[in-house]
Amino acid sequence: MDRVERLMNYKFLNALMLTSHAKKITDPEKKKKLFDLKNDLYFDLANGKESRRKVIFRYLISKNFRVVKFCDACTTRNTEAKLERHKWKFCNKCEVDRSFYNVLSMQHKFDSGHATLFLSNDLIHRVPGLTPPPKGNLGDTKEEALFQRYHYNVKNLDAFSLETVMKMHARLLKLT
Repeated sequence: MDRVERLMNYKFLNALMLTSHAKKITDPEKKKKLFDLKNDLYFDLANGKESRRKVIFRYLISKNFRVVKFCDACTTRNTEAKLERHKWKFCNKCEVDRSFYNVLSMQHKFDSGHATLFLSNDLIHRVPGLTPPPKGNLGDTKEEALFQRYHYNVKNLDAFSLETVMKMHARLLKLT
């Protein structure tokens, strides 16, 4: 494995570690900071000349959506029914963003496995020169890494201390 590919693998793993820690933190500011650090690695990989040639992008479409604004009738009806905010019903007059949970997937395949990272739909514009990638289903792809017989995903990579992961992140960005 050449140096560029080895660094790419380290960046993918570090980004997965940051995602794992971010998903378990309850403080919104710390969570956003960790996701921003993960996105820095994503952009470093996606915008790097050498690494860009070795990754595959896919636009993954989610079955979930976000109601941006409820109409007055739905607001009144749901408030009177005393429903929790995330269980509110909506109608055709409500403003719905169907692409809110869609992501841009970046995958790197190598001899003994593959690694996949996701980027939020609202940050896709920061990947310059991206031709419209093929579409896929978000339910069929996971943010994970497979190396030989080892499987790493965002649920089991918080075993590394956050301090160590942050130091590794700073060092990886200096190497490129």
